Amino acid sequence: MRVGSSDCRRQLIWRESGTAYRPENIQEKDRYPTCSIMVGAGILINGRTRLHVVANGTMTGQRYIDKVLLPHVRLFRGAVGDKFVFMDDNATCHQALAVQDFLES
Repeated sequence: MRVGSSDCRRQLIWRESGTAYRPENIQEKDRYPTCSIMVGAGILINGRTRLHVVANGTMTGQRYIDKVLLPHVRLFRGAVGDKFVFMDDNATCHQALAVQDFLES
């Protein structure tokens, strides 16, 4: 067995073909419930917005609208005016049809 690493910080393991399920190659893991949080902020030319924390649960399209777009982005857009530019990444919740409809409106 040979161990290496990659630029994505994963540990890569090479073993002989057909040996993956040998007892010495199997490792038990305990699973514990976890709590996840989402943290986001806006970036400005002269700084950034405060951090916004959304805890407990998956970020769905509707939750993104309710927890981020309505209370933060919409108000911030109103304060900035015509020069406001909104950019997001390709996260699944950002691409939801409900989000796209909301942004177009």
